[in-house]
Amino acid sequence: MIETFVTIFVVYFVVIDPIGMVPLFVALTGGLSTRAKLRLAIEGPFIAGIILVFFAVFGAQLLTYLGISLVAFKIGGGLLLFQVATDMLSSKRLQRKQKTVSDAPHKEATDPADEVQQDPETTDISSVYPLAIPLLAGPAAIVSVMVVTSDTNTDPESRLIGLAALCATLLLSSVLLCLTAILGRFINTKAADVVTRVMAILLATLSVQYVLDGLAQIGVLHLP
Repeated sequence: MIETFVTIFVVYFVVIDPIGMVPLFVALTGGLSTRAKLRLAIEGPFIAGIILVFFAVFGAQLLTYLGISLVAFKIGGGLLLFQVATDMLSSKRLQRKQKTVSDAPHKEATDPADEVQQDPETTDISSVYPLAIPLLAGPAAIVSVMVVTSDTNTDPESRLIGLAALCATLLLSSVLLCLTAILGRFINTKAADVVTRVMAILLATLSVQYVLDGLAQIGVLHLP
């Protein structure tokens, strides 16, 4: 049980990438008051969680409706997650997220007084876009949730463990963003980038395992 939780948690943690979100959150919330930043840090992961849980619960039914087998989705999802891992290693994924942040409406404070006056109700930044979607609950996160769900679809206990791992990842994401909101000026973005790249290697390994498991299920490959 613990091994299953840790494996699924690692997948979600790497794909959602809360550590890599730290410098993006700093850029996105520049000029906002600490109160506004904290609200975004709580609401963003919460909304992302609603979206991801929806796909975790109803993803299998959606695939059935579309006529897509779970094995095919596992293989395709594994390939996509491998692409995500390579993009993380080459910083392409970070660059796309940075572009999303730069395209999002936000206001820089012109002086300390202006920063203090801003609050969650008056700022143009939304906890839905771009924080929840697509930075936290992006395509890769949605695919990973559905792949993990398809892998544990026949075992109710494993599905509950998967949901627990997802909730734990989003809770940790919220905690990290809250700490960033309070201590953002002291955050070492280079260290966050190093951790993200190391985690990308783990994601690449896990994504290959998903593909191999899918091929084994259709008899193309026999795993030892």
